[in-house]
Amino acid sequence: MKIIANYTRKLVDDNGNIEITFTVDNWAFKRNVSELMKQPYSLEIKVPKSKRSIDQNKLFWEIIGQISKQLNIDDMDIYCQLIEMAGAKYDYLMVLPEAVERLNKAYRAVRVLKDIEHNGKMFKAVKAFYGSSTMNTQEMSELINHALDYAEQSGVDTELYEGR
Repeated sequence: MKIIANYTRKLVDDNGNIEITFTVDNWAFKRNVSELMKQPYSLEIKVPKSKRSIDQNKLFWEIIGQISKQLNIDDMDIYCQLIEMAGAKYDYLMVLPEAVERLNKAYRAVRVLKDIEHNGKMFKAVKAFYGSSTMNTQEMSELINHALDYAEQSGVDTELYEGR
């Protein structure tokens, strides 16, 4: 899981341990944080690539959230549709049915296309997307344009996103 957050503060607890606080303000990242459980984690803290791409990502997920609300469709389904429309990088794979869950952890989005029987065994044909995190700012701009078009077609008021 990757989360982009802003450093807020550090404190020293009663045992001399350092506690570091980060603020998460992005809708998509907030969903990831809600899945965290009280257990040890391995953390790597680094400065994000570019402010522009972070703003683009935030805008993109806000639009997806609005479409999801409007159509009552899972945001990941909308995400898959949009990155497919934008021509995002993907792999076609044929996997055992039990491997689909593992693919969901390795790829940003996975769409099961159909069941296939091969040599007496059942497989799933899937389209596995690398996702928007592999896109440059130009590709991300195109993806946002697809999202805005889709939002408008879905009845979402896109006026508030103009000029962003």
